[in-house]
Amino acid sequence: TYVSTTQNTFTTLNTLAVNIEENDRRTPIPYRIPPGIERVQALANGGVNILQNEQALSMQVRNLATGSARGVFKTFTNDLRRYKKLSMFIHAEELTPQDPGYTPLQDNYLMAVVRIGQDFINNYYEVKIPLHITRPQGPNIPVDSIWPEVNNLDFLLDELIELKKRRNAQPGASPIAYYSERIGDREYGIFGNPNLGEVRGIFVGVENPLRPDGPDLGAEVWINELRLSNIDDKPGYAAVGRVDVQLADLGNLSIAGSHMSTNFGTIDQRIGQRSTEAT
Repeated sequence: TYVSTTQNTFTTLNTLAVNIEENDRRTPIPYRIPPGIERVQALANGGVNILQNEQALSMQVRNLATGSARGVFKTFTNDLRRYKKLSMFIHAEELTPQDPGYTPLQDNYLMAVVRIGQDFINNYYEVKIPLHITRPQGPNIPVDSIWPEVNNLDFLLDELIELKKRRNAQPGASPIAYYSERIGDREYGIFGNPNLGEVRGIFVGVENPLRPDGPDLGAEVWINELRLSNIDDKPGYAAVGRVDVQLADLGNLSIAGSHMSTNFGTIDQRIGQRSTEAT
């Protein structure tokens, strides 16, 4: 669990943007568009297509003590239940030797941390990814080396739901205790009672895992194209029925009923506006 850094530390975090227009000749590692991503085109006067700039968020962290983390967050309100997969590209590299915060890095020394939930302290899901470090290879470095697949945040959201179920099935399970499982080389965790139907923010950071007498570390990490995919597009239906019966001289009997399934909506509604309840 991260704690408030009220005490003075030597750790610094600098956030900036790296983009294809200004950093394509960056050294020691140039910026490249992630694989499979295309630049947005805008139609200008005269019918000319102009390619929009494509960029990523960069976090430069220095003197990060063992057991500590730094990151950025964004608040929003979203319902993730209609989506099946959450993905993001992640790049990590050493600081330059001339940088005062430079420390040599090995693969898996640092972890990328992603938290989603109602908040980042009491109710959240967490994913930790060991980072592969990109080494300088000259101006013709392959894009797959800049954005290695092993660093990608790419998992099914159902894994978080199943993690919560397994946590709750544990004897003596408590929502105020952090629960985690290692799946492959990654760690999935949960704290509190987060709800994917009402996500209010996401946190992305860099962690120096706790190691006895571990060194302070520094790195530059890029994050790009956080996206949801595999939307649930199963069809829905609705029906209305009414029956009127005349019982001779006794009176009239009227029966009416209706049903609306999940995913039902009108033609002009977006998928996110469709019904999430069966009524």
